Amino acid sequence: TVTIPNSVKSVEGIRVSGQLEYHFHTEELSMLNIIPGYQTVQAGDLVDTENMLPEEARSIGVMFSYPVQPETISKFMEVTAETDYGAEEGSHVTLSFSASTPDKEQPELLLLTLKEAPPQNAKITVTMKEGARSEPEALPVSAHTSFSFHTLQNFQLVSVSPGRTSSWYSNPVNFTFSHQIDENTDLSKITVR
Repeated sequence: TVTIPNSVKSVEGIRVSGQLEYHFHTEELSMLNIIPGYQTVQAGDLVDTENMLPEEARSIGVMFSYPVQPETISKFMEVTAETDYGAEEGSHVTLSFSASTPDKEQPELLLLTLKEAPPQNAKITVTMKEGARSEPEALPVSAHTSFSFHTLQNFQLVSVSPGRTSSWYSNPVNFTFSHQIDENTDLSKITVR
């Protein structure tokens, strides 16, 4: 609450008038985005956030709307892995992490370092829970926020389609795989009848 006393006068001696009391709240803390593979990105390499190597996925940068204290905000952070393959289909696992501020000149950046590499072919979700605070005395956030990325997906054939050619004697077939094929692969083993 901001209150302006009616005793405030202009240089001409006129008393202030109109609304003299204002009520507002400071902006709530927001989790703006995540940077999966933070250490890899800092080294200048690119990462594919939909097909990330599990070891690279261990470091996750989290950007907030203003500075955070790792020891306070980490109590309200959660990292989960949802696997969608094999016998563990649909399982959710909470991943352990440590939290730090990797760049003292960017106190709104939090680094979450997973204790272990997450599973392959998993949706990784970083959540700031309702009630989170940037520091002990700060106002709590009113709702949770989540961002996700995906670890290395299984290698699979995505599609097969007839190719196009101008030759009457050729019938090409196009194969699309989920990952680039190793250049040492013997493609003569692929048969089309």
